[in-house]
Amino acid sequence: MPIHSPGGYSVGTLCVFDPTPREVTEGDLAALLDLAAMVDDVIAARVAATVDELTGVQNRAGFLRAATPLLRLADRADTAMTLGFFDVNGLKQINDELGHEAGDAAIAAVGRLLRESFRAADVIGRLGGDEFAVLYAVTDEAGATTAFRRFEQSLHEASESLPFHLGVAVGFVTRTPNGPDIEQMLTEADIAMYARKRSGAPGNES
Repeated sequence: MPIHSPGGYSVGTLCVFDPTPREVTEGDLAALLDLAAMVDDVIAARVAATVDELTGVQNRAGFLRAATPLLRLADRADTAMTLGFFDVNGLKQINDELGHEAGDAAIAAVGRLLRESFRAADVIGRLGGDEFAVLYAVTDEAGATTAFRRFEQSLHEASESLPFHLGVAVGFVTRTPNGPDIEQMLTEADIAMYARKRSGAPGNES
């Protein structure tokens, strides 16, 4: 029986084997259908537990779960990885002036543009509130900055059709092989983001 993702895509099959040849009865098929439906439900529950409903990107738990094995792969391949920590600018002002629905729309737009702007191999997550993170697959800070500039341009273009301006502040941290875990990387990238904000570094006034 096919196994499906929450979007209805086939992601595999559930197979039941019997060492004794026999005919498959209607009851057997019904039982197999029930088992496959149970697996579909488990997959849907797992996705619901790890995906942020508003933005469609990973929530914090999902981001940590996806990022950790990626760091292990980077260690085995002896490659560096870069983490970008993003903070949406002016969200409180949007909420105060236009209401929380507009604030949610701003967060949702940032999540959508992150999904569209980065590679499928990159891990994207909403950590909570107005904070996002991207773990760039096999890239240094220069490459991450170039990717960020493309994302920043997409924010600017999207703002032209919205009643508010979309912008983010960002901080980067690059991890060498066998470096810190993902939690420590998030802490360091968060610190780097606020340092760039205080210094008025380019790309943090968007």
